[in-house]
Amino acid sequence: MKKLLATTSILAVGLTTPASAECVSGDGISCISAGVFSWEGSGDFLNPFNWRFGGLFGAPDGLPLRYGVTVTTVNGFFSGFEVPLGTMELNSDYSSPHNLVMGAGIDTEFTINSSTYGQDLIAGRSLGDLAARGAPTDVFTDADGTATVNLNSSTLAANVVIGEDTRGVLNVSGLSFGDTVTLAQNAGSTGTLNIAAGADFRVTDLRFGQGTAIVNSAGSATVSSTVSSNGSSDLTYRISDGGSLVLSGSADFRKFRSDDVANLINETGGTITQTGANSLSSISWDFTNNGLVDVQGRAFELSNLSGVGSFNIGTNSQVTFGGTTISSNTIQTMSGDGLIDIRDIRGDGSLTLGGTYRLGRGINGGSTNARIGTTLVNNGD
Repeated sequence: MKKLLATTSILAVGLTTPASAECVSGDGISCISAGVFSWEGSGDFLNPFNWRFGGLFGAPDGLPLRYGVTVTTVNGFFSGFEVPLGTMELNSDYSSPHNLVMGAGIDTEFTINSSTYGQDLIAGRSLGDLAARGAPTDVFTDADGTATVNLNSSTLAANVVIGEDTRGVLNVSGLSFGDTVTLAQNAGSTGTLNIAAGADFRVTDLRFGQGTAIVNSAGSATVSSTVSSNGSSDLTYRISDGGSLVLSGSADFRKFRSDDVANLINETGGTITQTGANSLSSISWDFTNNGLVDVQGRAFELSNLSGVGSFNIGTNSQVTFGGTTISSNTIQTMSGDGLIDIRDIRGDGSLTLGGTYRLGRGINGGSTNARIGTTLVNNGD
């Protein structure tokens, strides 16, 4: 355990009113400020005694609530760090004008049980420039701690960032809902989403930032609006046996640079389903499909494909291979009443085509094979 400098005992120094940016020292009054109203206790999120100055109910609108290591000052000079006693837990609906920031430096954990949480939440924010505030830089660091949010049959009805600058984790169980969830927002951050077996997580927008983003889905995830990437070079979305991903809007799994690590992995027993008459899905990540892809939307476009799996293409739906590389030992079976549009494929894998298909000019790469019905057609050199 790290040694703390000037802990909560500083709260006894001449305090007459809650600290604020407007506090002016003088006349025997000492200004004590942490810059935010912070979590100090353990247990019930709604218990005002767990918050500095009862901050949940007394903080001015717009001032963030902080959970983690807090730098405190007296009359503008560093006086110590404050560290909460334990975890926080919410067991009833809550909404307020205050963002909640879970910072670095120590492990923090916020559990939401069968409730709707209606304020913006950031899990994994940097401690900032400690030296500039006169604080030592070797007691707590950004490399210490992970901010963890447990969503148990609950709703996140606001914007949520998991891993803003440092490390954040979102664990989902039961039937749970989210609005906009961003993983690994800034470079150097890590954001992890774990969806437990049997869980059903329904989110409006899922965004991948510029850090390292990881999704482990043993349960079901449904994205009703958009999936978007924003320049990260280290992305992994893994759907395990029994897990599923439902895409009903615009899904752009984009890889920005050819050497980026970006993997969408549908393991044996996993299912990816595209729904919605106008839904569009574009996957330029390296896509390993060992399960089922059920395309019932408008269009599903692939760039890099591997694995041994199958595609079912519904009526009025289309799977497009446009400049697609099919890796060695890849065997994908395409069936259904929709259209298989093969414009350009390369590599040493094979496709078994059924239903309606259109072969473009580009089936000419290496020893790529296209199997039409039960007949093997080799269009390679």
